[in-house]
Amino acid sequence: MGKRDHKNTWYRLMAGLYLTFESVCPAGSDLIMHHLEKVNAGFKEMINRPVLQLREPMKKPVVRYLRNALRMGMYFNESPIYHTIGLMDHHLTWEYGYEHMPEGLADNYAFTEVIGPRGPILCGQLIVGMVLLGPSCHYPSHRYPNLEVSYVCLGGYVNVNDLTILTTNSFVMIPENQSHWLSTEEEIPSLLAYARIGEPQDLAHYRMEMD
Repeated sequence: MGKRDHKNTWYRLMAGLYLTFESVCPAGSDLIMHHLEKVNAGFKEMINRPVLQLREPMKKPVVRYLRNALRMGMYFNESPIYHTIGLMDHHLTWEYGYEHMPEGLADNYAFTEVIGPRGPILCGQLIVGMVLLGPSCHYPSHRYPNLEVSYVCLGGYVNVNDLTILTTNSFVMIPENQSHWLSTEEEIPSLLAYARIGEPQDLAHYRMEMD
């Protein structure tokens, strides 16, 4: 992939994530509507003046499930984002976000940021990325101080706090400072897009905390 093509593919991934969240219906919820308005406002400001600050690609063991999660999503969603993610596979920075990982989680979980203060697409108003969960994964209770977070399922099935099951195209929002856990089905990996909203200083210096 040439340098120009590489840059354009990052922007296509950004556009795909924008359309993923823009298509969510708040279903009469003022809380969700205001969250999505802030997410979409951040996207629109950045789309007009996108700036790339590429990061060093990194793999994690769970990336072995990425292709399967993408294939599952494509059965139910015709979005071109799946093809774009596949093209970007070797350029994504997968990480954990925790200094001390619960036993077994390091093999079955990782996230990659696409938009945010750290790049690779720079933005101070929101953080957007993807989290990949392997089969039979339990991502223990955790929270993001001072940040709202939402998830759109791109593929698979994810149990959130025993309150809702995310399937392809479904959405959930977690209010700021609220703890939540995620778990997946046996033999079925899952891929989620996430958005985090907060004050610029909280986004620039955010931390992830296990309960």
